[in-house]
Amino acid sequence: MPAIPKAFIPGPPSTENWVFTYRFNIPGFYRYDSELYENVGTKGTIEVLPKIKTNLVITEIMYDDPGSMDSLEFVEIVNVGEKPLNLNYFAFQSKEINYMFPNYLLNNNETLILARYPDAIKKYFGIDAIAWGAGSLKNLDNLTLKNFFGQIIDKVDYWYNSPWPIQAAGYGKSINLCRPDLDNNVAANWQESPISAGFKVEGKTIYANPGKPNYCKYDIQDINKINADGTLVYDDLGVKVYGTIHGVNLNKGGLEFTIIDDKKDGISAYSLSDNFGYVVKEGNKLTAIGRTNQVNGLARIDLDEIIYTPLTGQIATPAVVEELNEGTESQIVTIKNVSLVNPADWGEGSSGFNVEVSNGVKNFIIRIDDDVDLFNLKFPEGTFNITGIGSQHDTISPLLDGYQLCPRYVADIDPYISGKYNRYPVGLITTTNSQGVADSLGIKCEIEGIVYGINFNPNGLSFTLIDSYNDGINIYLQNKNLGYTVLEGDEIRVKGKVDQYNGLIKMIPDKIEIISPDNNLNLPTTTTVLNESTESQLIEIRNVTWVNPADWKGNGTSFNISMKNNIGIFTVTIDSNTELAKSPLPSGGIFTLRGFGSQFDTQKPYLESYRIVPRYLSDFHLFSGIAGTYENGNSSVEIYPNPSKKVISISYHDRAFDYISIFDISGNLLKKIAASAEKQTLDVSDLVPGVYYLFFTGSDFTESKKVVIIE
Repeated sequence: MPAIPKAFIPGPPSTENWVFTYRFNIPGFYRYDSELYENVGTKGTIEVLPKIKTNLVITEIMYDDPGSMDSLEFVEIVNVGEKPLNLNYFAFQSKEINYMFPNYLLNNNETLILARYPDAIKKYFGIDAIAWGAGSLKNLDNLTLKNFFGQIIDKVDYWYNSPWPIQAAGYGKSINLCRPDLDNNVAANWQESPISAGFKVEGKTIYANPGKPNYCKYDIQDINKINADGTLVYDDLGVKVYGTIHGVNLNKGGLEFTIIDDKKDGISAYSLSDNFGYVVKEGNKLTAIGRTNQVNGLARIDLDEIIYTPLTGQIATPAVVEELNEGTESQIVTIKNVSLVNPADWGEGSSGFNVEVSNGVKNFIIRIDDDVDLFNLKFPEGTFNITGIGSQHDTISPLLDGYQLCPRYVADIDPYISGKYNRYPVGLITTTNSQGVADSLGIKCEIEGIVYGINFNPNGLSFTLIDSYNDGINIYLQNKNLGYTVLEGDEIRVKGKVDQYNGLIKMIPDKIEIISPDNNLNLPTTTTVLNESTESQLIEIRNVTWVNPADWKGNGTSFNISMKNNIGIFTVTIDSNTELAKSPLPSGGIFTLRGFGSQFDTQKPYLESYRIVPRYLSDFHLFSGIAGTYENGNSSVEIYPNPSKKVISISYHDRAFDYISIFDISGNLLKKIAASAEKQTLDVSDLVPGVYYLFFTGSDFTESKKVVIIE
């Protein structure tokens, strides 16, 4: 005899009934006794019979329906074996029932219903049942199936309270065994039936499903599991899942949508021809009841019923992915910076079509279903981010390929740009309002112009385009170049969207086409101020010198340095991608500075922080009094003698100046003198011997001359 497996103390004496439950795992005879009450018969033996492994399993029990007569009591038994089984001399027993089966052949996968009142089962459920005779099921009972040798082949000890499902006790629900292969004597393997029978008893809806597969509540992650070959672990499993609808209905004749639960796991739900009176709306929360299936690798629930409510769930935030695989099935995901591999593939197929997109590293299959709004639209141009629901279409084992992304609607392609872009001159899309905000922000359009300067963003694109009206705009893309290598002088066509960053107006390109190479560039526009009008213009500021030469870094990083002339102080940005970033301070005293007008204003209104960004070392052009420092090739000023000791004479030709500024070689202003109409004489005897620069400034023109003073 096995040793006593459990000792316990019942507590102080009581007149109330007291229950102790223990589950025996080892067959045999067990002795029990009570040290306190053995004189009143609290001792004896218990025989634990082995449970013989057979193909008969008790899978559903209705033990307490709401009716006063419990007329709907039944027990469902299933032959889960591969062969028919004759039940002759098999027995079903409970506390009150002792039924011996007649000569009855139960086929494999066939269900048998035992009932208290078979006529009631036929009337309400429409199925045949066998009467078990006298007795009824109790709220705490022991159901046993025995073979003709008296051996236990299945046993269920249930009761009406937790951990067993409590809604089965008088509330109109049967209890279901979730999977026939599970231990049906473990309470956790049973759940209340989720299937409404379509009628009420004593005002309570009956939930039971005799003679049909059972359904139990599962987390989606538990029913999505696959084997090594990609097949579903739990195929044809009756399930009940609760979650939020994502996407649109992809089956006009019935239902096809994705449901994602609160743990962020998703599965497809499908009904061929029944919509259960429900119109799919993304965000609705519902319960999907059906059986698991797998079609071309995609796990889904073939629906038998849905229970929907007016509740609204939260749409999952898309996860950014770089590949499609089993982990993206029935998940909301985004692939960034892709473009169509072959736009001609768009629109092929009367019931939806596949197209390929690429991010430059991988290609991805995109499925456009004929039930989404994208199906009737033109193909998207340029580069975009694409969001959708992960899917699979793999027809050959192993089912580990054929992964797809299914966008739900046009908003899943960002930006969606299709068809003809409106063509505008650059000047029309670079205007601003009183706050410095671009008037055309977000506008999608097409522009043409010449490329000026270098690419300031080697990881993507950042360069200046100036059109035939001499208006410019920055072309910017963070981490992709659309197959274009920046080359000054290229005439290009750009399709994209107007954007703005820290006040600087940009175009985010979707597509770049080269029209022609090696085009002439416009001369820089001379300016004395930096403002909105100088943004993305090639400009020059004359007569400038350093405010603090020590601010020059030259260590390969980006930095700002200030320069000044007699009009003002200017911020100069040295970009790390230019040769200037690794160069020493340009030598000399006074320069004509060339570069692109720019802006870096981090707060609205965008009306400050204008700057100039030179491209090359040659953009610091030292004033030397030779041709090239003038607006045209003929000097308007003559100085003699030069070199001079004390006095110099100045003659003017065909141009009037307002004043003369004298700078030393370090850029310091020494004196400012009014200019005469045609000629004048200057006393320079107070200047120490050396090199000086004379700047002749008129209303719209500045000219310089170098003068050498000797002893």
